[in-house]
Amino acid sequence: MINKPPFNFKKTKLNNKAILYTVNIESYDKEFSNFMDEKIVSICLPDNTKYNLSTIKKKILKFLNSKNEQADGKANTIVVGYICEFIIHLFFSHLGFKQEFQFLNLEDGGAMKKGFDGVYSNKKIDWYLESKSGGCDYDHNDKIKLGYNDLIEKFSGKAKNNPWFNALNHAKIVKSKKSLIDKIENLSYNFDNEIFVKIDDFNIIPCSTIIFESQWEELNVKKMKLLINNLISGFNYSKIIVVCVNKKSLTHFKTYLKS
Repeated sequence: MINKPPFNFKKTKLNNKAILYTVNIESYDKEFSNFMDEKIVSICLPDNTKYNLSTIKKKILKFLNSKNEQADGKANTIVVGYICEFIIHLFFSHLGFKQEFQFLNLEDGGAMKKGFDGVYSNKKIDWYLESKSGGCDYDHNDKIKLGYNDLIEKFSGKAKNNPWFNALNHAKIVKSKKSLIDKIENLSYNFDNEIFVKIDDFNIIPCSTIIFESQWEELNVKKMKLLINNLISGFNYSKIIVVCVNKKSLTHFKTYLKS
């Protein structure tokens, strides 16, 4: 009997340097929850020797519960971003990418990391990820473009803080290869000396997650291929992976944490 994969997704080649992943998460079935159990500790604390599953779940739930709803009754934007970004990292774990950071903030633990949303390596190639999310009043093009623009700001020196310095500390914590640590350290040093880089020379992963809550719609792969192909025709990159996720609800994640 072949085990059911935890994710319902399609991989679409856009061109020789671009791939689109379309992912649908309507519910957390047994396979998905089991995969979360298997990966959540290593995503949050890759170099962990102490924290177990129940403690990590308790830690995350406490942080999320500390964030109140907005005045209009909608979920706190920090909560939305936190849950959606975690799911993106879970997806890349499923794809076999190596996480060169820990999801949890180095300073206060409960919050997600600062700087780049993620630095990954795969087959000796390093990738830089930015995750954006929102409700169904947004569309994936908006969020992918926003993620791309945020990456440009970080590479070009327009970001308020040095993203490479944060990435360097994370890479050291998770014991990344010396070659990657040296590369990031040089980029951090140059950033502080106002020597910036172009996004054209980097492999990037802009991600979009749309939350539906009271309604549901699966991604139309053919439609998304046309839309994203048109969008990235104006992007600069060495290689690009675009990820679009339709997620039914935020409450599924909290329910999982309580289980």
